[in-house]
Amino acid sequence: MLYGSAPIVTGKPFVRQTILAALLLSVLAGAAQAAPLLGNQTQLSFSAANGTRIEYLAADGRAWRWHSGQARVVSGGWRFEEADICFRYGTTDSAAWRCVPYELYRLTVVESRSGDVFRLRDRQQVPFTLPRQRLSIADLLTRG
Repeated sequence: MLYGSAPIVTGKPFVRQTILAALLLSVLAGAAQAAPLLGNQTQLSFSAANGTRIEYLAADGRAWRWHSGQARVVSGGWRFEEADICFRYGTTDSAAWRCVPYELYRLTVVESRSGDVFRLRDRQQVPFTLPRQRLSIADLLTRG
């Protein structure tokens, strides 16, 4: 090392740490960029374990969910916490926030539309029983 110059750090641990730091920054930036885009959106999600789920995410952080097998629309809230998207559904403020990595949530969203397509914020009863199989928003709109 020359006098007055910074040491050059090399090796596998340094490279791994650099890659992990870059990945973390990328995920955090992705979540921050997604927050304004998710507000005022209807999301159709699907997973084999849970079936079809419709959520309307309002820009003010409120949310409404219609899930396979439910008879009522459930209201709650949504927010970002660093790289996670968090939801809280229930009738009291003491209901726990449940967070998942935003990138994982994004993998379950199969379709998104602007606005409250099914008017979930204006109703307590679901429009009809939501089937478990994967359908499009257009398919579901023809049933309503």
